[in-house]
Amino acid sequence: TGQIEAPADDDKTVLYQCMGAPLAVLSLERLIVSGAQDIVILGFCGALDEKRNIGDAVSVTQAASEEGTSKHYFPRKKLFRASSQLRAEVENSLSEQRLSFVNGSVVSTDAPFRETRSWLDRNRARGIGFVDMETSAVFALADFYGLQAAALHLVSDQVTSSSHRMRFHSRKLERNIQKYFLPMIHPWD
Repeated sequence: TGQIEAPADDDKTVLYQCMGAPLAVLSLERLIVSGAQDIVILGFCGALDEKRNIGDAVSVTQAASEEGTSKHYFPRKKLFRASSQLRAEVENSLSEQRLSFVNGSVVSTDAPFRETRSWLDRNRARGIGFVDMETSAVFALADFYGLQAAALHLVSDQVTSSSHRMRFHSRKLERNIQKYFLPMIHPWD
C-alpha cells in the first residue's frame, strides 16, 4: 500500500491503494495540513452486482459507512457523497480518453469477507452495487474539512451469496490499472 503526493505546485492529492479507512484518513490528515485541497481515491472494490466484471471502472457517487472511522467526523451520518465538481472532472477525463465507466454507490466496511446473504440483500435493496474499505471515511473527512473528494474504483472482486471471487492478478485488471489510474497519477508527464 502507499500514497502518491502530487507536485508542490498542485493542490490535488491522489490516494492510491491506501487500504482501510484508518490508514487512508491518517495519510490524508497529514496531507491536508500540508495544503491538499482535492482528494481523488484510486482504489479497488468488490462488485455486489453480478452483471459487473473484473476490471470494470466505477465512478463513486456516494458511499455508505459501515466502517468505524467516519463516525469520528460525523457521529450520526451514514451516507457521504462525492463532490459533484471533482467527480465531473474525473469522469470528463475518462470520457476524453474514451474509457468506459459506470456510476455507482459503494458501502465501506472494516470486515471484508463478512458479506453474508442478508448483508448482500440489504445493500442491493439500498441500490448499492459495490463494496470497499475506505471511501465513506475519505468522503467524511473531506466533508468535515470542506474539501472536494471523488473516487474511481476498479472491480477486483465479485461478491455473491455463495462466493467471494478475488481477481487482483487478472490481466484485465492489470491493463485497466495502466489505462485508468496511471494518467490520473501522472497527469504532468
